[in-house]
Amino acid sequence: MIVCPHDKSPLTVEEKKYYTPNNATLVLTGDFNTAEILKTVERYFGKIPGGQALEQPRFFDVAQEGKKILKLSNSHNGFSFS
Repeated sequence: MIVCPHDKSPLTVEEKKYYTPNNATLVLTGDFNTAEILKTVERYFGKIPGGQALEQPRFFDVAQEGKKILKLSNSHNGFSFS
């Protein structure tokens, strides 16, 4: 979820349910000291309360019926899909 800092509108019920720390992923990349960065993450994010426990997602096996191809091309109007 990308939030504009100028948007002060309250979260909807669905957003409050799903946009919580226990349903989030923090990705860190680069050259850093793991122990130091974990302390920093804990300092900034550690006190944020988690949300309610969520159901585990249900996954379904879908039969693959042959080869599927998605072609992307860059046209003057942007990307086109076929």
